[in-house]
Amino acid sequence: MESTSSGVCAFALNDECDRIPEILARSWVNNYRLEGIFGRETSKHKIKGRVTLKADYDHVTRHRLEKLVARVQSEYRRAAFHAAEVDIQSEEAFELARKGMPRAKLPGAQIIYGCEVKHFNLPYFALQVQSVGETDVFLRCFIHEIGVSLGTTASCVRLQRRSLGPFHAGHALLEKQISLQNIIRNMELCRRIMKNLPEDEKVINENSSPYEEDRLVVDGLNMQTDQEYDAMRPVWPRNYT
Repeated sequence: MESTSSGVCAFALNDECDRIPEILARSWVNNYRLEGIFGRETSKHKIKGRVTLKADYDHVTRHRLEKLVARVQSEYRRAAFHAAEVDIQSEEAFELARKGMPRAKLPGAQIIYGCEVKHFNLPYFALQVQSVGETDVFLRCFIHEIGVSLGTTASCVRLQRRSLGPFHAGHALLEKQISLQNIIRNMELCRRIMKNLPEDEKVINENSSPYEEDRLVVDGLNMQTDQEYDAMRPVWPRNYT
């Protein structure tokens, strides 16, 4: 993820780094909250980029946005079957749809499986997006295309990853919780989650909740918190003159 984005990230240590390609090949469905603003376009669609264009947006309504989102989601779902090289009219497609969604055979295929309007208050709006193979650039451009398709423009003002496949915010360590003991406990939790993942080479599961450990397991980690942690401390050094 880029420095202007936030959310759940996965890290590997030592020999486990060799498993990163294997993990990426699982094509996990990741969950994002994307917040955008209509009527404003930035340089290269960056969150903190220079504003390069302004446009009217008064004609945009929640109903129009929801209709567009539904159409885009339908088109991407159809594209998922093409990326998996499956005839959408075949019995194989029916069986795959019954189990979940087909796994793309093309590595790095960027597909949106779900999109829902979570907030609308002109000029601001927020979407919940479930996607595979995405990048920050892809998601920011997606927000821009939403605006263009509605006869205006738009830019992303916040990008937050709520889950990375089976890993959710409840499984993550905050900066104030990072210590050797907590890292070891978190590694054990991640191993349990990975061990319990179902394996189906042709199907990906959009609902990652069955993969989660019981809440008792997560709470049982008893993460320690640095009581002197300064939540307002920036990542860059303070210089006062």
